[in-house]
Amino acid sequence: MTWKDPVIGCRPVTILGVGILDRRIACSFVAGGYSVHIRDPSAEVRQAAVQYLGDNKRQYARNIPGDANAVQPGAYGTIEDMAAAVRNAWLVVEAVPENIEVKINSFVELDRLAPSDCILGSNSLPLNIRTVELMTDGETYPAIFHFLNEILSKCGMLPVTARKESTGFISNRLWAAIKRDILVILVEGLMGCVGFDTVAFTENNYIQERSLDGSVMSARLDGSDVQIVIPNGCVHRVGHDGSNHEALVQRSAPANGDSTLLSSLSWCVGIAVDTKAGKIYWTQKGLSKSLRSGIFRSGIGIPSGQTASIQSDIELLFDNLPESIDPEIDFETRTLYWTDRDEHPRGYSLNQAFVGNNKGVPEILAHRVELNLEHCQVLE
Repeated sequence: MTWKDPVIGCRPVTILGVGILDRRIACSFVAGGYSVHIRDPSAEVRQAAVQYLGDNKRQYARNIPGDANAVQPGAYGTIEDMAAAVRNAWLVVEAVPENIEVKINSFVELDRLAPSDCILGSNSLPLNIRTVELMTDGETYPAIFHFLNEILSKCGMLPVTARKESTGFISNRLWAAIKRDILVILVEGLMGCVGFDTVAFTENNYIQERSLDGSVMSARLDGSDVQIVIPNGCVHRVGHDGSNHEALVQRSAPANGDSTLLSSLSWCVGIAVDTKAGKIYWTQKGLSKSLRSGIFRSGIGIPSGQTASIQSDIELLFDNLPESIDPEIDFETRTLYWTDRDEHPRGYSLNQAFVGNNKGVPEILAHRVELNLEHCQVLE
């Protein structure tokens, strides 16, 4: 037996149980333009969910790719009776209390009441997280994951697919491992609670408050009027006095048109300028641990009649690399050097390649390179 995409039309998504977490699931689908039925035995809980959706559906729409105003929010309503709530649903998300017997009984009832092509799913993730883990129960048709991945992305969620069934969500298991190690460190006396709090605050401060994303910003001396001068992820040129700013390479922007945010696949993270040959080399980040990074080359100037985002002279030199960064060019030997920050066996290395007329192939010079600042040595 093969699985076919359910015909959605005006059919609803049904959410079973609408507590604090579950109403957020409902709101994501409503913001994405899908009709939603909310089912909970408590009239008070159902009313609170309706109030939440009315107050927040526009805010959730901001996460939708493209023009959020072009998507009309879906209709939504509450239903007390289980059979009526799931009668015509194409997707049912069970979000009842974390009690195994309650969950089993819910699925027994869903198996009896829901349409034959309805997708049944369970849920358990923390609040305010847009990531959705799609995980098989061991019997799920593989085509369902591709189908849901597209729909969830359109609703502003960030779907990822686990490769096989697990006793818990991957993110939950990851955090459990981190918290276990924190407790071990505390028990061993390696660090106290204050130290942990300081580390966590510092990291979040750098990432969130300081926005260290590779962009160049300007501000008045009193800290006001903060503006982005050079967006992150592109290659730019500017005079020493700040004049004649020009974007030389702008790889791609997301569907919502925000040129300050680039997908990680197209993010320029390091450049090398060959003034002798009139060339620019840059690395594109790729996804972490995916071997999808690349090194590109183009002329320093933009060809006549073309733009930074559309150039005919951009050349892909090397692809399927670890997360390459920090390129440097030797003018005389036409040799390009770079490092990366990915995993073994190919990552965490120092590399070189000839980039003359007959380009060579990447060669790993060293693995696990470290700096000994005290003795000014490079250790391998």
